[in-house]
Amino acid sequence: MQHALYRSAKADPGRRFHALGDKIQRRDVLRRAWAMVRANNGAPGVDRTTLAGVEEYGIDRLLGELADELRQGKYRPLPARRVLIPKPGVRDERRPLSIPTVRDRIVQAARSVRIGVLRGRVGSLEHLLWYANINGLSLARATATARAWPGHGGGSW
Repeated sequence: MQHALYRSAKADPGRRFHALGDKIQRRDVLRRAWAMVRANNGAPGVDRTTLAGVEEYGIDRLLGELADELRQGKYRPLPARRVLIPKPGVRDERRPLSIPTVRDRIVQAARSVRIGVLRGRVGSLEHLLWYANINGLSLARATATARAWPGHGGGSW
C-alpha cells in the first residue's frame, strides 16, 4: 500500500490525499507498525505491558482490537510514563524521557508508515509539521502557506 501511494504521489504532485486516516487501521499497516515497535525493543509504558507480554497476549488479537478502536473512533492514548535519564556528557544531571505504552507506540508507528508516503512529496515533512504545530494550523493550511514562501516557487508540496 505504501509503495502504491508513493508512486501515485510522485506521478501526480497536485494530487490530494484526504482520507489517509483510514489506512492506519488496516491489518497490514498495523502489522508493519508492530514490526517497527518490536525492532525498537522499548521499555513498558504506564500500563507496564512489555513486548513479551503483548506476544503472550497475542499479536493478532491486540492488532485486531486496535484496528476496531481506530475504526470506531474509540482509540485514546494513555499518558506517557516519565522517567529521568542521565544527560549525555553532563555529570549528575538528568533529563525527562516520556515512554508511551506499547499500544500507543504501534499507533504512532502506523501513522509514521502512512506519513512516510508523503515524504516523497515534501522536502522536509518534519519542518512542515513543526510549522503547522507552532502556528496552530492544519497540515493543509501549512502546506498552502509554505507554497507561498519565497524561494519555494510552489515547491513539491
